[in-house]
Amino acid sequence: MTPLAIRLEIWVLKIIGKRLKENFRKVDVIARFGGDEFGILITTYTRFEDISQILTKIIQLIEEPIHIN
Repeated sequence: MTPLAIRLEIWVLKIIGKRLKENFRKVDVIARFGGDEFGILITTYTRFEDISQILTKIIQLIEEPIHIN
C-alpha cells in the first residue's frame, strides 16, 4: 500500500470509530484492536430484539458514505 492509501485507511477508520462512539452509551466500550477490527462491549441488554437493533445500527453507521473533499 502507498503512504497515501495508508493515511486514507487510517482516516476512514477514525471516522467509523467516531461514529460508533457517538452512537453508543457511555457505559458501552468501543475499541479498535488494530487493522480494521473494532470490538464493542455492550452491557445491560437482555432481549435479543435489543441486540438485533444495535447490530442493524452498526451496519448503518459503517455503510454511511464518507465524503472526501
